[in-house]
Amino acid sequence: MERIGTRIKRFREIKNLTQEHLAEKLGISQNSYSRLESETVKISTDRLKEITQILDVPAEYLMNTDAPVYNFSNNASIKYAGQIENIYDDQKELLHKTIEILEIQLKEANEDRKRLLEIISELTKQ
Repeated sequence: MERIGTRIKRFREIKNLTQEHLAEKLGISQNSYSRLESETVKISTDRLKEITQILDVPAEYLMNTDAPVYNFSNNASIKYAGQIENIYDDQKELLHKTIEILEIQLKEANEDRKRLLEIISELTKQ
């Protein structure tokens, strides 16, 4: 079971962002941001919301410390383009198409998750 600060750090690293970058976006010092990741200070719900927006990650994925960490970037093909350069041309196209399909499936899965959360919310209101 990971701590929330560790999960924030992992998602930040997936996005190739520095602590300095997030600190700047949050309007705090890098030292203050570091304390959020190390959990030497408590993360407020407002601050958590800001972090999820910057990282473009659903809050549930930061708070559910038992769930695996996924890259929710819609630009996975851009991130891995440098690694694709040494692959033969016919394999590159296949790999790009595979990544596109996986990105579509991820988007659909996120939409399904949102619908399920809405249904659960409605059911718990009754």
